[in-house]
Amino acid sequence: MVNRITNSWQFWMTLAIMWTLATAASAWIDLPRAPMIAHDPEFMNQLTPESSAIVRGAAAQKPAPGEPLWSDAPRVFRMSNGKQLDFPAITTDERAAIVEREYHSLLQARASGQHWLYLIERVALWLAALLLAGLVLGLFAWGPQVDFKTRFGQP
Repeated sequence: MVNRITNSWQFWMTLAIMWTLATAASAWIDLPRAPMIAHDPEFMNQLTPESSAIVRGAAAQKPAPGEPLWSDAPRVFRMSNGKQLDFPAITTDERAAIVEREYHSLLQARASGQHWLYLIERVALWLAALLLAGLVLGLFAWGPQVDFKTRFGQP
């Protein structure tokens, strides 16, 4: 049986190729991207002065005197990673879009900074599994072979 397993190197090569493809697909799917990055309060400090003013409400246009104020409740906008940010009630959609674009670029920068470490981790996992499979195959194929006849002097 061992000879049958070890002689079928095509089978082992096929398994190695399938493992490589599965690992590559998994790595591509799980590659850090902007929507996958969790919110960090430090992001709000990294916004440009224009975007910070929009979030604080300092740059928002005040309604004209006598114009009806529909609501004082803050407007909630969802960012690309799912975080909901509160904006002043008088914030327009266009001004919120400015903050959203900048917030997304901060998320993208954080994600791209994690790419290399993530890929190195995945290559190490791929290589470790292949080496382990090679070790197991080697033990089956060339495991402890003791030739008792030659070792103990019997012809």
